[in-house]
Amino acid sequence: MEFFNFLADCLKKMKSDDTLPRVTSPRMYNDGNITFEGLMVIFASFSTYLQYLNIYKSVWWLPNSNYASWKMHLIDYQVVVFILAMHCRRFIYCLITWVFHMLCPQHYWKFIRLFIRLFVSVILFLLLALLAFDLYFKYDYLIIMYLFMPIIGYLCYYGFKACPFFDMMCISEKEIIINGKPLIQYTNMHICTSNPKIIRSEVENMRDDFNNRLTQILFSSFFSAYYACFLPLVFVQTYVVYEEHWVLMHFPFVMMTMGMMLCIHYYPVKYFDHLHKAAMHLGRWKRVKLDRPHLPIHLWSEEVVWQQGSLVRHNQCLYKAEGVSNVAEPGKNADKVFYRIFSNPSETVFFTLASMQVSFMIVLIIALVISFQWHHIFYLSFVMLLNYVTLCKTLFNYRMTAKIYKLLKEKTQ
Repeated sequence: MEFFNFLADCLKKMKSDDTLPRVTSPRMYNDGNITFEGLMVIFASFSTYLQYLNIYKSVWWLPNSNYASWKMHLIDYQVVVFILAMHCRRFIYCLITWVFHMLCPQHYWKFIRLFIRLFVSVILFLLLALLAFDLYFKYDYLIIMYLFMPIIGYLCYYGFKACPFFDMMCISEKEIIINGKPLIQYTNMHICTSNPKIIRSEVENMRDDFNNRLTQILFSSFFSAYYACFLPLVFVQTYVVYEEHWVLMHFPFVMMTMGMMLCIHYYPVKYFDHLHKAAMHLGRWKRVKLDRPHLPIHLWSEEVVWQQGSLVRHNQCLYKAEGVSNVAEPGKNADKVFYRIFSNPSETVFFTLASMQVSFMIVLIIALVISFQWHHIFYLSFVMLLNYVTLCKTLFNYRMTAKIYKLLKEKTQ
């Protein structure tokens, strides 16, 4: 009932604004960073356990076989500690940050957060270095290199920035100087303005923020799947026999599940509400041919907010404004893509995510039907449970945003 009351309020707001119709997404519950990182640690740790189960399970029911259900004595627990340390890094950082944020004064927070990152980085580095040093005497040095392959990739892309390694939300922060004082500006916040330069600058920041979040989601999902699924295979003894196809299939399943969970958390509905408003201010242009010579044609200017239906000439081409407000540069592909995606996120983003999750669920159901071993059924049931939760959240977001943006589209026509 509250949802339909919200839709009625949206209609009233749109009727009261004839210049630039818009709606504001409702406040929706979203897990906090500590809760979400805790769930990610549980899933990553349990995925690691399931991978070890796939590798070291035993046929204990046969005569002259192992007395236990799986061969735990073959597992190198130093490798397990290394994997768990990588899984827990963000959760520990978020927990320490939350405690200090509650206790420390706000004007010292910038230096305190820097100290926390330095402290956690040093402790993690010492722990990983100690474990790698002990493992060096057990295995070949080339195998030890597999421990740090994702970290090397991180350093190649981000350099020595510790922020993205511990906190994904810091990629939306940008330090600016106002009256000689450093302030934190969030690049994903929308500023309602009619200044064309500010709108284009805001769109550029939001585009970079969206791409940075997507990069972080892909990196984090690969990072977790690598340590949960691939690294246990590197340290398997040569005489251990396991199902290669099933063990290798574990990697894309975990990476896909991790990616969907990260998308739901770091791409909430409120985030796309800001992107949608920016896209409405940006507008779009359509290249046309001059059929009626008597129509007025203007030279495009970056200082003007062009109304719908305006004809402008830019770079020897003729364009027609199709948005309610148009400040985009005609012919610029980046602005076209931004408007196409975020003018209606329900049809682009949420529908795509829902389609991917439904397809993934079909694959999991097929794999569950053809499975007959107990650990396969146990593993698939666990993965399906998490994907059911993310699928329900995605479908709810799609249903809600589809109704809202449908009303907005009817208003603009």
